[in-house]
Amino acid sequence: MHKLNLKKLSAPGRDENIPVIGYLDENGKLVMNPQTPKSGWSKAVVFFPSPAATVVTVTVPGKRENIWRKALPFVLEEQLAEPVEDVHYIVVERKTDREEFGKTTVLLIARELMEQWYELLNEQLPQSVSQCYLCPDYLTVPFPADATCSVAHLIDDGAERYLVRESKLTGYGVVPNLWPHLLKHHAALMEVERVKTLALSEFEGSIPQSEAALTSLLQSPYGLRRGATQAGGVWLWPALALSALIALFATDYHLNTQKIGQKADVLAQQSKQLFLTTFPDAERIVNLRAQTKVRLQRNQVQLPTIRPVLLLGQIQSQINQPALKLKDVEWTDNTLKLVVSAESPQALERLSERLEKSTFQDRDLSVRFELKEITAASANGVMYVELD
Repeated sequence: MHKLNLKKLSAPGRDENIPVIGYLDENGKLVMNPQTPKSGWSKAVVFFPSPAATVVTVTVPGKRENIWRKALPFVLEEQLAEPVEDVHYIVVERKTDREEFGKTTVLLIARELMEQWYELLNEQLPQSVSQCYLCPDYLTVPFPADATCSVAHLIDDGAERYLVRESKLTGYGVVPNLWPHLLKHHAALMEVERVKTLALSEFEGSIPQSEAALTSLLQSPYGLRRGATQAGGVWLWPALALSALIALFATDYHLNTQKIGQKADVLAQQSKQLFLTTFPDAERIVNLRAQTKVRLQRNQVQLPTIRPVLLLGQIQSQINQPALKLKDVEWTDNTLKLVVSAESPQALERLSERLEKSTFQDRDLSVRFELKEITAASANGVMYVELD
C-alpha cells in the first residue's frame, strides 16, 4: 500500500489547501493513508483513476447559467453513444470570452461506477470528514504557469498509467499499451521534454480547494451522508413552523394568480404545438425554451476539430480487451488505421461491428475491415475507422 506524505494545511485564506487522505485503485478499493489520523479532518481529497472518466468540450448557447445548464444535457446527448441518464457529469470550466464563448468543458463518468464509489466512500471514510472531494488523479501532475502540457508516469499498486495534464483543471489518463501510439500523433505530447515517474506515496499531500471543488465528482446529487438524523431533530419544529407560514402565503398567492395561470397554460400548449410542428423529429420535450434555442443555433455551432487522441480514447475500451492486441495506429486524412491481432477472425469481426455502432462528436463511425493473415494461434487484420 502506498503511503501519502501529508503536509500541514496552510492557514485559512483565499485558496485553502485540502489534504489527500487516499485514493481508489484500479479494482475500486479505497486505499487510505495509514498516517492519516482517524479524526480531525473536516475536508479531504480522494483520487480516482483518470482513465475511468472522459473530459469533453462542447459549445452550449446561453448567457444565463440556469439557461445553458438546462441545455447542456441535450448537447451531450447528441454526442454520447449512450443515454445521458446513464452518465454522471460535472462542469469543469466554461469560456466567457468573445472568441470562445459558450465552450464548456465537462467531466463524464458512468453512473453505475459512480454509484459504487459513492457507497464505498460513505461506508469507509472517517466520520470526521464532512466534505469530500473525489478528484481525478491527473491533478498529481505538476503544471507550471508557462506550461502547455505536462506528463507523468504513475505507478499504483502494480497498475500503471500515463497522466496528461492540459491545464490546471483538465487532463486525462492513458493505459501503457496505447501511450506509444499517442506520442506519434499528439504534437503537444511530443514536445514534452521529460516524463516524470510518480508514485502516489510521493505526492505532496494536498491540492488547492479551487481545483478540488471544480473537478470533484461529488456534486449534486452525490454528497456525503453525515449527521442527517441529528441535524433533523434540532431543526424539526422551526422547519414545520416555517413550512406552515409559507403554505399560508402560497395559498393566498395561488388564489390571486389562478386566472393568470390558466392563460399561461393555454400559451404553453400553443408553444408546444408550434415546437412539434417546427421540429417533428423531437422525441420529447423537457425544457421547451432550452431545446428550441439549441436546435435553432445547432447549424451555427462549429464542430470541434477532430483530435485523434480523443477518437482513440472513445474506442480504446473496445480495443483494450484480453482477446485483442493493438499493434499499430496511423492517422491520415481523418481516417484512423488500426492494426489489430486476435485469437480468431470472429473476434476481429465482432470488434468491427462494435465500432460500427459507435459515434464520435455526433457523427457515425464508418469501419472497413480487412483480414490480412490467419495462423494457428492468431488472426491479423486492419480496420479503417472514418467519420461519416
